[in-house]
Amino acid sequence: MYQESHPTLEPGPVPEGSLRTLAPPQLGILEAEVWSRDPAAYTVVSAVRAEGVPDWNLLVHSARQVLGRHDVLSWHLVLDDGYRLTARATPCAPQRDPVEELDLRGDDAAHADVVIAQRLRCERGRVINLMDPAGLPHARVLLFRTPCEPAGEGDTALCALITHHALVDEFATTLLWSEIFQRATGQAVCDHYDCRYAQWSAASVSDSAAAAARHAAQELAGHLGAHPLGIAEAPPQPGPAPTPLHFTLPTPLHAAAVARAAQLAVPPTAVYGAALSHTLCRRADDRPLVFHLPMTRRAPDVDHDIVGCYVSSVPVLARPPGDCDDRAQAIRRWQASLAFSSARSHADTATLRTALGDRATPRVSLAFEAPSTVRSAPPIRWKPLPAPDSTAKTPLAVFLAPGSRNVAGSGRLLWQHGVLDGSSARDLVATFLTNVGRYARA
Repeated sequence: MYQESHPTLEPGPVPEGSLRTLAPPQLGILEAEVWSRDPAAYTVVSAVRAEGVPDWNLLVHSARQVLGRHDVLSWHLVLDDGYRLTARATPCAPQRDPVEELDLRGDDAAHADVVIAQRLRCERGRVINLMDPAGLPHARVLLFRTPCEPAGEGDTALCALITHHALVDEFATTLLWSEIFQRATGQAVCDHYDCRYAQWSAASVSDSAAAAARHAAQELAGHLGAHPLGIAEAPPQPGPAPTPLHFTLPTPLHAAAVARAAQLAVPPTAVYGAALSHTLCRRADDRPLVFHLPMTRRAPDVDHDIVGCYVSSVPVLARPPGDCDDRAQAIRRWQASLAFSSARSHADTATLRTALGDRATPRVSLAFEAPSTVRSAPPIRWKPLPAPDSTAKTPLAVFLAPGSRNVAGSGRLLWQHGVLDGSSARDLVATFLTNVGRYARA
């Protein structure tokens, strides 16, 4: 996920009592959820495969401790007397156990994988109602004890965290897994009840923060409104969600993108962003488009170990290549657009909607995901697994996870019914990969 830069918010005291203030990223997600075609669009299923678990009971206990330690995981939504949406923390023991164990050691590995995949798809389609404090816990962990092949020391497990995106972001899920496995191996970890996200959330809606957010939105609106924007896709139609298209980012292609980025002193993602801009703007009659990118509002030196949702969807201007024949210039221009929007990721969405009207509606989303790498808390080793397929939250959605020197990257193309079909989606991906090669080897 792209790391943005903005003034650090000073945390204040935790609000008295159990009331919590929702942060702008949370409010943005909840607003988008209301208009989503998929009631479970913001259900998070984060799965990892772990090997070398030395003590299964300690793993279960560790998962319970971690879920109970982070204040934000106990939040549920309430309406106050003024019909404003707030949250109430309920850190007391939930009515139902937030950790579920499933023993699949008696199955063969292939059947166990089928059982797990079916359960995760079921969880991915389950709606998490943050207004209901009496239902299932809003953050749960499933622990599948799986056959160990080849035989080795300790247990193997497929572990899945299920929660709502308003409570966690991608980085927060990594923090949770790290803490669970560190506890399960007896490493020293913090035991204090963690209210720091509540502090950040309260600071993010202070009077000064709100004024800065309005100003940032006005700057973004002026930047985007200065261009005659296009639409890169057909209008969505009622109908079933199409099957996402998965594709590979070949290792040689990514190596070329990395080398080109190094020459231009930009991140490799700039090469991919410029190539995607070229691809989609061509579909919009060479008119600029707006891509919506998820960006984290974490300040690395302050918020790097806090569990919570810091992600906002930010509009970024994507320009066609027609007025920029130099591909190196196009790459730099994409990075400049990204940096401009990134510095304003705290922009107030209501101000943006008022200023831009229909142009503020997300139509194309682009997300850069972290590559799947093996992590360890000796003797446990774990690796994140691809999440179950979801529906597109925008008419067209692109997810890219660039690989490494020796590992190919991956991508997913999602779209709403009527925007593309299987053939046009494959053509779009092929054109995009061709353009990545052109931009990487220019």
